[in-house]
Amino acid sequence: MSKNNKSRFDNKYGNLELLEIIESQIININGSVFAIIQKDSKNTSWGVILPLLINVCESCSSIEILIKSGIKETGRPNPKAREVFIITRSILETILNIVFILAKGNETAEKARSHYIQKAYKDLNTEFDILGQVIKQEFSGKVDLEANVDLKNAIEEFTTSKGKSINNWTPENPSEKLEAIHKKYGKDISLSLQFGLFSIYGNASEIIHGTFYGSMFLLGLTEPNKSSPSAENVEKHQRGWISLILFKIANSINSLLTVISIELPNPKIEEIVSLMKKEIKSQEWVKHLDTN
Repeated sequence: MSKNNKSRFDNKYGNLELLEIIESQIININGSVFAIIQKDSKNTSWGVILPLLINVCESCSSIEILIKSGIKETGRPNPKAREVFIITRSILETILNIVFILAKGNETAEKARSHYIQKAYKDLNTEFDILGQVIKQEFSGKVDLEANVDLKNAIEEFTTSKGKSINNWTPENPSEKLEAIHKKYGKDISLSLQFGLFSIYGNASEIIHGTFYGSMFLLGLTEPNKSSPSAENVEKHQRGWISLILFKIANSINSLLTVISIELPNPKIEEIVSLMKKEIKSQEWVKHLDTN
């Protein structure tokens, strides 16, 4: 890490400082945390959590590629803000789900598993009808529901009395998930995840759904009294947001690792959490993050 962190933040390369921290977190997860979970975990929640944790790591790697890709093209990191927003929302929601499952325990992990198996079954035969124009997908094989009690029960759990599918894997919305996390793990963990979602959730949704607002937000034109921006101001606007986003990702991953260390006490995980907290707090640029 550079000793002159504030300078690097101000001169367009600050995002690389943040990426270094996230890269270190992912290296530790891939190198140590996965192995510890697979070896030491006893309850069934971890079988659901491991694939989600892999998704977090892969998405963080994608963000690294997006941000660094502009170096070869322009000589400096190119924010590629649209894609980073979209991937970040997925990362933060996945982290929220992991921590929520750990907070609630095996019953909630089993609900996630039941949602998965019944949806996989229902998706074998689907159709999309617009004014009689029908697109269908049909499974040519057969599934014996009577011989698969888990699948049969899962279908019943996620189907209403009127035969309609229940799409959400859990009835809790993000706010209710955060409440459960707060009750189990306290303010520091829930606030970190809450701030991460608050920072990007709404704007990322607009971007994902391709709205005009989302396009104007990316140009920095949703603030009062903003006129047509220069290329330099658009880059500054997006770079500031990306810095904030990366900071929130790093904090959220550390909160996730903290929860894992609570549920699965291990000196190595605790050492990783402590090291990452010091690394984040030591960066002078965190005091200068803004979205102006």
